[in-house]
Amino acid sequence: MSPLSARLRIALLPGRAALADGQGQAEAEDAAAGWPGALAALGRLLAERRPKGAASVVLSQHFVRFFLLPPPAAWLRQAEMQAWLAEQLRLALDGGEGWQLLWQPPMPGRPILVCAAEQALLDALRSLLSDAGIKLRHLEPWLAAAYNRREPVLRRATGWYALVEPGVAGLMRLERGRIAGLRQRQIGPEPVEELRGMVARESLLGRTSTGGELWLDSAGMRGPWQSLASSGMPVRELPTAATLHGAMLTP
Repeated sequence: MSPLSARLRIALLPGRAALADGQGQAEAEDAAAGWPGALAALGRLLAERRPKGAASVVLSQHFVRFFLLPPPAAWLRQAEMQAWLAEQLRLALDGGEGWQLLWQPPMPGRPILVCAAEQALLDALRSLLSDAGIKLRHLEPWLAAAYNRREPVLRRATGWYALVEPGVAGLMRLERGRIAGLRQRQIGPEPVEELRGMVARESLLGRTSTGGELWLDSAGMRGPWQSLASSGMPVRELPTAATLHGAMLTP
């Protein structure tokens, strides 16, 4: 999960893809659902625009699963950490077959934010880009990319950070800027109430404190977000692009 820097930027969402290059931005859709449709749409974009070089790719929350793991009991080298994380993934995903880990080395003693993406998706993506003469330089889940972008605002925050896109939401609990809790789930047609329920469930579990504001990323989604304040949760809607793919393509 590395910072985006390549000139060619690609966003993959269920059934569609978008890219930004020297010619501007473009988007395409496909009738197929999920990531097969996203890659089919990307294939058409690559054929039409013929970009070259290296690409940064951002994956929708629909295509990944996030876990917040406690730090290991002892300091581990890179290879040891990879093996330890793979074992945690195996336990969390009923064997872990067919998944690949994406993660960043954490600060000592801090929880580890880990993402798992389907190996079939990543293999197909790399093959598609390679056939088009493009190198995959960075691959990052949207939740990690969005959170890293907001780090200057959130570095001392105590409260909640939510990233909402159609059909899925990610919710982080922050304690003085540190990630203390994480929840990701599919949501329905009423995202405001779904988000209210997610916060309420975390509060009932009692794993973290519950006070503070809610910092909200909701590109391309409208809703009465400020009504969440009635639950004692002041909302800060973070400035973002008008569309979800536009936000995902922002470096």
